[in-house]
Amino acid sequence: MKLPNESKQEMVILEYFNTKGRDNMVAMYGARMDGENYGKMFLYKFPTGGTVYSPMLFKQKINQDPVISKELSLWDTKGSEVQFGNILIVPIENSLLYVEPLYLRASGEKSIPEMRNVIVGYGDKLVLAPNIETALKNIFNIKDEGGSKPNTPGQPVVTGDMNKIKEIYSKAIEAQKSGDWAKYGEYITELGNLINSLSQ
Repeated sequence: MKLPNESKQEMVILEYFNTKGRDNMVAMYGARMDGENYGKMFLYKFPTGGTVYSPMLFKQKINQDPVISKELSLWDTKGSEVQFGNILIVPIENSLLYVEPLYLRASGEKSIPEMRNVIVGYGDKLVLAPNIETALKNIFNIKDEGGSKPNTPGQPVVTGDMNKIKEIYSKAIEAQKSGDWAKYGEYITELGNLINSLSQ
């Protein structure tokens, strides 16, 4: 990500905090990982005037969304168990992008959860899609090469970037599962840079 008052992107590892007994996210604490800034720590406090979603608040927002909650209920009634993955929070300029994978697990002791959908939140928008590329296209209103979806001014028609985003997102999920937090931080930084290019 690009830190305030810096001219270029860099790798950082981030942790998010909320106050005791409350779910609103209040601060972001990070460590810089590049070059001469390696190991330097920083703290950014979020403005107190509005709501900054913590992972718990983001899940509440998902449960309150009528379209998504209805879809989840349908999956449950078909004999499949819906499992939520870990939420990824990616800083995008002056906002935050939330990404949560959804897994379906068939009935049976030996069944393995399969990732079937992803939920992406940005600002007031919340999108449920079968994969990260479609979710980002919907959240940023980006059209395909031959698609009919309108573009907002200044947004490019993206082709190869989406494949790269899918690849990096999958790697981040795997690193998270295996507990390789250094690699996870690298992938999240790269993912943030790619998504930043979409939102500009």
